[in-house]
Amino acid sequence: MPPQKQYMVMDMKKMGQIHARVEATVKDARAAELLKPWYHLACKRLTFHDGWRAALRKGTGVALAVTGLFAITNYVLTPKVDLAWLRGEAEAAQMARASGRPMVVDFMADWCLPCKEMELQVFSRPEVAREMSRFTLLRVDLSEEDDALAAVKRKYGAETLPAIRIVSPAGAIVARTDQQLSAERFLGLLASVP
Repeated sequence: MPPQKQYMVMDMKKMGQIHARVEATVKDARAAELLKPWYHLACKRLTFHDGWRAALRKGTGVALAVTGLFAITNYVLTPKVDLAWLRGEAEAAQMARASGRPMVVDFMADWCLPCKEMELQVFSRPEVAREMSRFTLLRVDLSEEDDALAAVKRKYGAETLPAIRIVSPAGAIVARTDQQLSAERFLGLLASVP
């Protein structure tokens, strides 16, 4: 017997078994009759060798499952905290001076994997966001570096990525790191600044 016919015979046997179980469970013959169209859907083994409708249905199911997996992954990896980063160094320095708050300067780039990990694993943590609320936040994007960004890098001594500087309101660097930190170590760095 060809394999496809063999599967059909097995499916028919399985459908008969399920039909008997449903009829035994559902005492009302009319209700059992209403469930019959669902037997086929519950028992049929879909393959891509069936007709085009079955293949389309299975392909749609696979596409929806993959899309759902990507959606769940993106939801889990998306930062839950939104920090108000400033983008202009002069504006951030002026705001820090005016408010009397120290400034966190985060040097990052789109291609910097440790920078992305810091964003997801450290900056998105609620306790880190609470502690960072007492700072003026400046993010310097070095994805496409120009002369102005090179001057900012020189000013703060940022040679590698990730680079984070904590600057006093007067403009002096009071703490620094040139490596990826855990949330606990980063909180310790922030706590070291009065």
